[in-house]
Formats: sequence, C-alpha cells, structure tokens
Amino acid sequence: MHFSDLQSIREVSARISHLEHVLKEKSTDLEKTEDLDEKEALRHEIQSLRNTKECLSRERCGLDEKLQKVNQGRELFIIKCLGVVVVLYNIRLFFEFL
Repeated sequence: MHFSDLQSIREVSARISHLEHVLKEKSTDLEKTEDLDEKEALRHEIQSLRNTKECLSRERCGLDEKLQKVNQGRELFIIKCLGVVVVLYNIRLFFEFL
C-alpha cells in the first residue's frame, strides 16, 4: 500500500463524515418544512446522499481490507527476517565455540 492509498482512506473518511453532517442538516430541514414539494425534494436529496454514503462506505471497506492485507504481508516478512537473524546468530555462536 502506498501513501496515496492511505491518503485515499483519509479522503473517503472525510467525505463520509461530511455526508453524515449534510444528512443531519437535510433531515432537520425535512422535519421543519411545511411545503410538500420541498419535503419531496428533500426526501430525494436525502436518499441520494444516503446512496452516495453507502458507496463511499463500501469503498472505504475495500481500502481497509487492502491495508490489512499489506500489514499482514509486512508482519510475515518481518517474522521471516527475524527467523533468518536467529539462524545466523546460532551459526555464529556455533563457529565461536569451535
């Protein structure tokens, strides 16, 4: 995973947070308005915002999974490297005692 992927996670998270804020505002507007046409327009807008938020949430989930796989790969690499270090250290100790 590259820096750009981490930046993408931050950007998607920020967009989701912004959408949540806008959804709260629109829901409040919907409760306050009396005009039926305006209520209908707000309902459509809210549904559109929810769909966008859902799409971004799926994207965020995919990015999180990608990050988790990369981290697991890094952990495995580190474990293998540590294993090599231990073997080399034991070889060194073996030859010191000869």
